[in-house]
Amino acid sequence: MESLKSLAWTSLGLVVGAVTMNYYNSLNSKKTTKTHSLKKENELASKSSGPETSSASPGGILTDEEFLKALETVTITPKTVELVKATASVVAEHAVDITSAFYPLMFSNNPEALYYFNEANQNRGMQQQALAHAVVAYASNIDQLENVLPLLEVIAHRHCALSVTPNLYPIVYKNLMLAIAKVLGDALTPQIVSAWSEAVVFLSKACIDTEAKLYQSLKGRNGGWEGEREFVLVKKVTVADSTMQFDFAPVAENSGISFSPGQYLTIRCPNLSPRHYTITSSPGNPHLQCTVRLISGGKVSTYMHEELNVGDKCLLGAPCGLFTPYSDNNVVLISAGIGITPMYSFLSALDHSRVKGILHFENSPERMAFRKEFEASGLDPQFVFEEKERNIKKQISEQAKRMVAKGGPKADYYLCGPGAFMSAMTKALKDNGAKNVLSEVFGTGTTPMLRCPMAK
Repeated sequence: MESLKSLAWTSLGLVVGAVTMNYYNSLNSKKTTKTHSLKKENELASKSSGPETSSASPGGILTDEEFLKALETVTITPKTVELVKATASVVAEHAVDITSAFYPLMFSNNPEALYYFNEANQNRGMQQQALAHAVVAYASNIDQLENVLPLLEVIAHRHCALSVTPNLYPIVYKNLMLAIAKVLGDALTPQIVSAWSEAVVFLSKACIDTEAKLYQSLKGRNGGWEGEREFVLVKKVTVADSTMQFDFAPVAENSGISFSPGQYLTIRCPNLSPRHYTITSSPGNPHLQCTVRLISGGKVSTYMHEELNVGDKCLLGAPCGLFTPYSDNNVVLISAGIGITPMYSFLSALDHSRVKGILHFENSPERMAFRKEFEASGLDPQFVFEEKERNIKKQISEQAKRMVAKGGPKADYYLCGPGAFMSAMTKALKDNGAKNVLSEVFGTGTTPMLRCPMAK
């Protein structure tokens, strides 16, 4: 799940991509050429920009040394705001071209970056799309940074889970700037390059500072740590068709590991890119547990199911994530497929008097994990076992109405499952009056939370 340990740009795209999608699509519908459009924007920008005075390396792109020095004093100047806003629409028109150029450049110039990527998401173009959305989102909010800053905590959780360090940011900066220059070419002026350079440096600094604070918090928790830590697999059991549960214990002694229900661990198996899995053990337990469904063609899930054995060691990142119960409201838990894992975590931690509804969709009873645990809760969980898309759509409409009737419009509705399911269920819940719908999708290039838990 993420570029260069979930690149700052990619993570931002994950969070705000859906919010900016209509804006991005409207810009893409324009047929102007990059040279003609930028020429017009250059004329507007040059009226107030003045001569280029950057001390950067040739082309206006900072060297690694210059980038690190710029981090110490970077601010967003009025000149930068004006130029980035003036050229945002042009960059947006070519955002996918830019991000598609970015990744090959980075992999060629800095092959060590491949270590941090989900190859499947890269091959499907999901990370390229996420990064394109991010460029649009950041540029469109450059004059209203308060709209971006709340998202930094979401970014920080993903980065800290993947052990992002400040020395990785020059790699992202350099190759992104090179990609912009490659795609837009001679249409760029030195002033525009300088402005976008400053904007990228500023976002990098904001991410680095936010992540430093989170690292300290993660390390300070009971049993907490920073970076990747060695664990050993102590238990492996089948809990449903194509679904297994894995219990990991730290190699070093540990009295218990604190985390928030719904957070995920990050696992790195030998010679494979990292993956995130919801923790299904209880906070304070000395072991960390995750429940993994075998995905056809999935390298990590296949390795875990077929090759990872009790006694084998792997690296785990500290528990992270913001998809957690964040208020004292009543809650309704809705999931599909392996999206049941955070709901099980919530169920285990919440006062059951607050849980007003439970709904899960699955292809068959044999594929459902945690069925016995939900049935034993005494909360009247509703299960829908269906494979046909037409029937699923009908059930979503009917069940959403029932769930809102149970929970009421002010309850918090937590959703997790495939993207199409999430979109349909979110719409159905809101159509029936639900006000607070929060969701998480497993993957890159989608919106992991349709409503940020940091803002009620």
